[in-house]
Amino acid sequence: MEKDYVVQVDNLTVSYYGNTALQNISFAVEPSQLVGIIGPNGAGKSTLIKAILGLMHIEKGNVKVFNQIIQKVNKRIAYVPQHNDIDLDFPVLVEEVVMMGRYPHLSWWQWPSKSDKQSVEKALAELGVEDLKKRQIGELSGGQRQRVFLARALVQDAELFFLDEPFSGIDVISENIIIKQLRNLKKQGKTIFVVHHDLSKAEAYFDQLILLNKNLVKYGDSKDVFKMGLLHKAYNGSIAMGRNEDQLMVVSQ
Repeated sequence: MEKDYVVQVDNLTVSYYGNTALQNISFAVEPSQLVGIIGPNGAGKSTLIKAILGLMHIEKGNVKVFNQIIQKVNKRIAYVPQHNDIDLDFPVLVEEVVMMGRYPHLSWWQWPSKSDKQSVEKALAELGVEDLKKRQIGELSGGQRQRVFLARALVQDAELFFLDEPFSGIDVISENIIIKQLRNLKKQGKTIFVVHHDLSKAEAYFDQLILLNKNLVKYGDSKDVFKMGLLHKAYNGSIAMGRNEDQLMVVSQ
């Protein structure tokens, strides 16, 4: 019997301005997985999720999401982009940002219902930012903003989530809240892809890892991917691993 994959990538190649960003990438992910995408700078991590989402031109290969082309399943997907892809000067309140996650479920003539507003309140509370709902989004710290954008993704009622470096430049409290929420989503049967840069936490955070450096170095269970030989291959040897007070330390040199 054929397996039920959430995302299937087959021989994917992406280029821009004559430069190859990804080459011959193939993998398939089953439901209810928390998947980390790791690799050095310029490896194509963000490019991979944008290609899956249909936000970049695919030179070669195929992508299927829920066994269909992405355009047919957009409402089942939530995307949290990088900080620098967001205009923080736009005057909008936190609660309005989160409500945007309900818009795909509303007709053009509909106002948000009581149920929509309750969904927003619940998501804000789950991420610990309910007291910030009347603040301008640009006034918040990096960690607070990231929690707000995850709250927006939660109210979409999506089945598949993509987050591009959600832990970059945020405080420890926000990081702990976010990873707890991602694990809760997995328990609910959701599938989550996370572009991640901190290798010291990669094996602990994710069930599976996609290790990239333009080519796919390895995809599989974290324990099978997070090996020094494979990391050296992806990072061209410029990596060191050790422990400090029982905490794993991984440094790209």
